[in-house]
Amino acid sequence: MVPVDTVLGLAPGGIAVRVIDASGRPVPGQVISLRAASGEGTLDHENLVTDRSGTATTRWRFGTKAGLQSVQVSVLARDFRLVDLRSGSSGPAGEPLRLSGIALPGAPQKLNLGADTLRADAIGARVLVAALGHDGHGNLIAQPSLALDSPDTSVARRQPDGSLRTIGAGVARVYVSAGSAKDSLQLLVNQKIVSVRASASAASLNHLGAKTVVTAS
Repeated sequence: MVPVDTVLGLAPGGIAVRVIDASGRPVPGQVISLRAASGEGTLDHENLVTDRSGTATTRWRFGTKAGLQSVQVSVLARDFRLVDLRSGSSGPAGEPLRLSGIALPGAPQKLNLGADTLRADAIGARVLVAALGHDGHGNLIAQPSLALDSPDTSVARRQPDGSLRTIGAGVARVYVSAGSAKDSLQLLVNQKIVSVRASASAASLNHLGAKTVVTAS
């Protein structure tokens, strides 16, 4: 299984490899070297010697770039091959073994709402806000979990689940947050006229200039 954690987090399980000979037997006392091949991660040790079980272990901390990261492990003796104890995979004798992990973006530090004004055309509608987030290292967070609030409760009101619903027509300031990242926009609520009802007596329609009652909703 590929280890997963956030940027600058420790890869679960770290690095654990075994050196074996052509018969599959562990080989102790072998020098192996390790280096971060992608992602700019760091290792507690870059050179190790296998123990009596032919095993060497160290910790691997992801770098600041979200996505696939990797470490290359090599054994000095060309007659032996390496086995990744985490996944069971191995490479040809004398060839480096590449181990991969996935670094996820960190907590949002910045939000981009993409618009200064949001419009709603119905009372009781849920206010939907789209945003992009970035963590402290500039990694994109495509769909950050947002919490909305507004002090203008006659126009919009926060719900128990953190969403916002329109209450009445008007203009409100909406505050958007995701973790420590915060931004705001203006909400304009217009209640559209969805139907028109006109009523008049038959007699009044026979007279030019007669009054007609019109009700809109």
